[in-house]
Amino acid sequence: MNGQLRRMLHGTHFVASQITFTTTITPVVHRLGRAMAIRRKQDNVLKLAQRLISHSRRGKTTKLAPGTYAIGKVDPRPITPRVEDAIKDGLQNLGKEVDTLEAQVFHRLELQGFTLYSSEYGKEKSSNNRTVEYRDDQRICFGEVVLFCCTHGENLAVVRSFIEADSPLVNAHDVTDHEVRDALTNDLNRYVVEVIPTERLQAIPISSLYRKCVFVSVVKGDETLNYVCRFPNMVEPE
Repeated sequence: MNGQLRRMLHGTHFVASQITFTTTITPVVHRLGRAMAIRRKQDNVLKLAQRLISHSRRGKTTKLAPGTYAIGKVDPRPITPRVEDAIKDGLQNLGKEVDTLEAQVFHRLELQGFTLYSSEYGKEKSSNNRTVEYRDDQRICFGEVVLFCCTHGENLAVVRSFIEADSPLVNAHDVTDHEVRDALTNDLNRYVVEVIPTERLQAIPISSLYRKCVFVSVVKGDETLNYVCRFPNMVEPE
């Protein structure tokens, strides 16, 4: 029974069923606990209910900064030469010259209550948990997290950067309705941004991460358009 509950409440394979099931079971589990009190099993049932629906912090976390936590083990792990070069460049930008590099690597980060994954985290099934918005020299940038690491006194995120496309999502000059045109030219239009993924790796301070985003690919004939939505993935929470 516990295995069935865990499968329905966690993971990404049965998302529609999970949302319905979790919403339904939340008040029911509390009622079940009160009903089981007659049989003197309320402690175990309430403990199960708390584990299923509580928002308490995970056990294996390391606080990096206020509101920012490393999730899981933070251990020395092998990294590829490209990632190593990106980390060295990132440290150089922070005024630190290094010849040899040993990084404490981790693949999950809690940022402002949202969980970010890295692309190297093998258990992650959804791309909508590793797209981020970050600041680079006061510029707004987007990218996909490759890994997180702690090295030489710095907490870094290695991201595969996206280039923001020059073309707008919708050309406001082609719209005749003035209300629609006004909506397309206001600040809200910036919440969906067309991007071009690249293979460029960049190591940035974790403190530069601004928010978790949603990555969307749209196939249009022979062309694939990619967009970043500047709001977190609320459908598949960790």
